[in-house]
Amino acid sequence: MNYKRFDQTIVLRLDRGEKVKESIQAVCEKENVTLATVNGIGGLDSASIGIYNFDTSDYKINEFNEFLELTSLLGNVTQMDGEYYGHFHAIVGNSKGDAFAGDLDEAVIGVAGEIFIHIINGTVERSVDDETGLNVLNFDK
Repeated sequence: MNYKRFDQTIVLRLDRGEKVKESIQAVCEKENVTLATVNGIGGLDSASIGIYNFDTSDYKINEFNEFLELTSLLGNVTQMDGEYYGHFHAIVGNSKGDAFAGDLDEAVIGVAGEIFIHIINGTVERSVDDETGLNVLNFDK
């Protein structure tokens, strides 16, 4: 992992074998990032992508253990109980041209990853929504 900060933007390069979410968290914690938007692309060896089932209040995780293009990583960094909270969605494609999308559980870089973290001054907390069970943005905290 290697990165450089340009004012309110961090440009992060991930190398083969590095985990996407784990690396973003490490950089954000090191740079004291409490609120940001995140986007990125790359080549992956594997990915776990889920979708939330509102009826059962749990995630169905789909595992992909093949080379994938990370065509879109979108997400944000907020706080929950004063700690780092990353929330990311991804679209990945395989060699057949099939695309899969959803909530990114984790992904491992296969070639390289290019991540941009756009810092926003401030902090937004999350709290559990009683109706959905999801950790939602809470502007009253």
